[in-house]
This record gives sequence, C-alpha cells and structure tokens, in this order.
Amino acid sequence: LLEFQENAPHLEQLCIKAQELANKSSSSDSLSLLKELEMMSRKYESLSQRSEKVENSLSKALEHHYDTAQQDQKKWLEVALDKVRWAEDLTGDKFNVDSKLNAIEELLASLDDGSSKTDLALQKASLLERIILSDDDRVNGLEEEKRVVASSFNEFVEELKETKAKLENTAQQWQEFDDVENTISSILKETESK
Repeated sequence: LLEFQENAPHLEQLCIKAQELANKSSSSDSLSLLKELEMMSRKYESLSQRSEKVENSLSKALEHHYDTAQQDQKKWLEVALDKVRWAEDLTGDKFNVDSKLNAIEELLASLDDGSSKTDLALQKASLLERIILSDDDRVNGLEEEKRVVASSFNEFVEELKETKAKLENTAQQWQEFDDVENTISSILKETESK
C-alpha cells in the first residue's frame, strides 16, 4: 500500500502531461495514449483498493495472533504467580515448606515454557508493528504493551527466585531445629538410661 501511495504523484503527473498533449494535438496517438492512461488509472485505483483490503485483513489477522499469544502468556503468568504467592507464606510445618519448595522447583523447571510464551507474544507484537506503521498511536501502544509483557515476566522470575531463597532458608531452619531436637532427645535418652 505504501508503494501505491508513493507512486500516486507519478501517475497524476502522467495524466496531466497526457491531457496537455491531447489538448495540443488531437491525433489518434494522443487520444489512444489518453485512453490507455485512463485505463491504467482505473487499474491503479482498483489495485490500491485491493491492497488496502489485504492490508486490513493482514492487520486483523496479526492483531488476532498477537492477542492470542499475549493472552496465552498472561494466563501462564497468572497461574505461575498464584503458585508463587501461595508459596510466599512461610508459615506451617516442615512438610508444608517442603511442599511449597517443590512447587517452586516445578515453576523453575517450567520457566522455558513461560519464556517461549513471552517471546512469542513479543514477536507477534513486532510483526503487527510492521503492518500498522501509519498508526503512530497504535505503534506506541504496542511498544508499551511489549514493555509490560517483558517486564512482567522478568519481575515474575525475580519474585520466583526470591521466594525460592526464602523457602530454602526456612527449610534450612527446620533442618537445624530437627537437628537440635534430635541432639536434645539423644542427650535426654542418655541421661534417663544412666
């Protein structure tokens, strides 16, 4: 479509020159040229309209693909964030902490899936940007959406790592508590047996 728009002034100039030529001389060649130019103008207009329809269809299809990829990434992130928020609560017994630590380990193992969903959403947004270059507001909106998609995933990864560190620390404290309890229990049993 941009090529058609760029060539429109050239076609108009040709039409003007042909009209001037036809006005100066009424020869059959100049009249034929004028008729061919009119036919070419109609074809140009038809192609321009078709290319605009194709561009609109392509834009809608890419918008749909982007929306689908973005929603897929968003759903994955929401589920993962729910698990992290559940695991952030460090209260409970040792088995509860171990269960939460296992959930965090599973999330860490699925980071590649989340990363690929994020990358796909960003790629689809970039493709869409190339098609809607003429709409500055939409391009700026897409740029902002891309920043949000990327930063939300990066923030999630950081939150996941922090939660894992806290849970590991809590599990370590439980282990130390069990060790102290076992030591005291052993001492008490030795003392009782004497």
